Amino acid sequence: MIEAVQTRVADAFLSVKYQTFARSILPNRPKKSPHSLPPRSRAASLAKAVWWMGCYVLGYWTSIHPTRARGGLAINHRYLIDAIVDPKRYRYSGPLELLRAIWSVAPKPDLVVFLDAPADVIWQRKKETTAEETARQRDAYLAMAAKLPYARVVDTSQNPAKTIDEVTELILGSMAARVARRIKKF
Repeated sequence: MIEAVQTRVADAFLSVKYQTFARSILPNRPKKSPHSLPPRSRAASLAKAVWWMGCYVLGYWTSIHPTRARGGLAINHRYLIDAIVDPKRYRYSGPLELLRAIWSVAPKPDLVVFLDAPADVIWQRKKETTAEETARQRDAYLAMAAKLPYARVVDTSQNPAKTIDEVTELILGSMAARVARRIKKF
């Protein structure tokens, strides 16, 4: 999905930067299902949260902002929102209030696209968790999407080409609105 969208929108931007969640402190090793690993200790989780704060606050100014300022598009697969909704995936056992506080000070994306389908369809596609956990996460993502004015929900139970079209239109529409707001200032 991301590769197809990147290909579609690439000509509209001077560059496209793709990232996934926050960089790791240590080199990545192949992992089993993220939910099968034990949670980090509270101290390690707090250290990880501080690292994520650096990635999402300071990292924004050194990586994302320059890309956007130079007419580029930054696409991030997964984001701090994921750790808030699914801390187990990131082995986080610290206070969720800390992650919410980091989210409150982190620069916000222009657009967050939540790919959605009925919980049973999602679970059939990705059996990383139980069906019940999949349903809980879906509800949590939809609740978060309802609170974010820049969030859009796209139904992925439709034809994949139609989903790609819809996400492409959302990205281009969001960027066109951003440019229009800037032009209005002059």
